[in-house]
Amino acid sequence: MAMFTKKQIADLLKDKRLELGLTGLEVVQRLKQQYDIDLSDKTLYGYERAVSTPNVPLFLALCKIYEIEDVAGSLERAKTRRRALTVTEERLVTYFRQASPEAQELALKMLKPEEQDTASLVG
Repeated sequence: MAMFTKKQIADLLKDKRLELGLTGLEVVQRLKQQYDIDLSDKTLYGYERAVSTPNVPLFLALCKIYEIEDVAGSLERAKTRRRALTVTEERLVTYFRQASPEAQELALKMLKPEEQDTASLVG
């Protein structure tokens, strides 16, 4: 039987929530409505940061909300996958690549204002 770490479980829960575009509050509301489970969003985020791990019934409820049908397979894939970028970062890269050179330059200046062209400031 494969063993999974708190971090692998945390990464799976966070990744799946983000893939579905759910907020922590939405997940907490679904847990209450669908499974009569009271949980704070702070606790949910703690699971996603591997501060603690949900008990089995709660984990299975989260898997249903996150549409995880093959729990062991999903954990195994999460265990072996190296995730270089978050979903949001992947979207930013895609948008950046599709943007014009001018828009890319503006985005870089917005994200890293201390690297603005000093020649334009001196003039």
